[in-house]
Amino acid sequence: MFHVRRWWPVAVVLAASLGVQKAFFESRYDVSGHAAEHLTSATAPFLAFALVVILLWATPRARHQALVLVTSAAWLVSTVLVLVGNVRVVDALVRAGMGRTPTSQLVEDANIESAHDLANLAPWLGVSPRSP
Repeated sequence: MFHVRRWWPVAVVLAASLGVQKAFFESRYDVSGHAAEHLTSATAPFLAFALVVILLWATPRARHQALVLVTSAAWLVSTVLVLVGNVRVVDALVRAGMGRTPTSQLVEDANIESAHDLANLAPWLGVSPRSP
C-alpha cells in the first residue's frame, strides 16, 4: 500500500496524457494506411510530456539543474516538431483523397512530398549526436 500512496501521481500523469491524446488528437482523424502510420508517429509528445513530468516529480534535485531542464525542453520541442510534421502529412493525404491509402499504393504529389520533409527531419532533431 505504501507504493500505491507514493507513486499514484505516475498513473495519473500517464492516464491524463493518454486521455488528452485520445480526446483531442486521435479522435479528430478517421484514417488508415499510410496516414494512420503518420498519425501514430505524431503521438510522441504526449508520452514525452508525461515522461518529463514523471522524471521531474521523481527526482526533485533534477528540477534545479539547468542541464536537465534545457535538455528536457529541447526534447519536448523536437517531439512537438514530430507531431507537426506528421499531422501535416496526414492533412495533405486527407486533402488529396488518400486518407485510407496503404503505403504501397501511395502516389505522392508536391504537397504530400513537401509535407513529408518535416516529418522525416524532426525525429533526427530528437536524437543527440554521439561524442567522437
